[in-house]
Amino acid sequence: TPEGRWRCAFYAQNILAQSDTRTQTEGILVLVVLITPRFPPLDQVMSNRLMENAAKIFPTKAHVHFLTLPPIPKAGKTLLVQDITKKTMAAAAATKGFASIHLHVERESAGLVHKLTKDVGLLKSGIPLGFGGSWKLEEFFKWCKDREATDLREYERKSLATGAEVKPDHKPA
Repeated sequence: TPEGRWRCAFYAQNILAQSDTRTQTEGILVLVVLITPRFPPLDQVMSNRLMENAAKIFPTKAHVHFLTLPPIPKAGKTLLVQDITKKTMAAAAATKGFASIHLHVERESAGLVHKLTKDVGLLKSGIPLGFGGSWKLEEFFKWCKDREATDLREYERKSLATGAEVKPDHKPA
């Protein structure tokens, strides 16, 4: 669900903020997949609300990069793509809290990979698979699950050291 993805994103940013204070001063790079050739309908109001909340409550300073691989012009979605891009960029620009905002529009994923590796400095392993990189969302979910287990072990260790009782419903799924 979108809410579940935002919870995961907040959790990851919270971990980043705790592990390296530069995330709060220099910031992190956030890639937002805006449009792909087969993009689903976008709830613009919900999207804007989530973006505003992220800028206000996430514990890191974000350099946001919107990634767009529009469908071929013959698909008849050119005006829709332009409208979504225009509205999203206007909402992002009006949102207080982002360190910077960037839009990347390319017809081919190879062009996007080139921009993100050469201009932005990302490794191919940090670029989503659908955009020509090698990073998979499943890796993030695995990281979350592994991190949850690590956090639980740390919580149990601290609880044993302090004598506090560990509740059984805090075990990882």
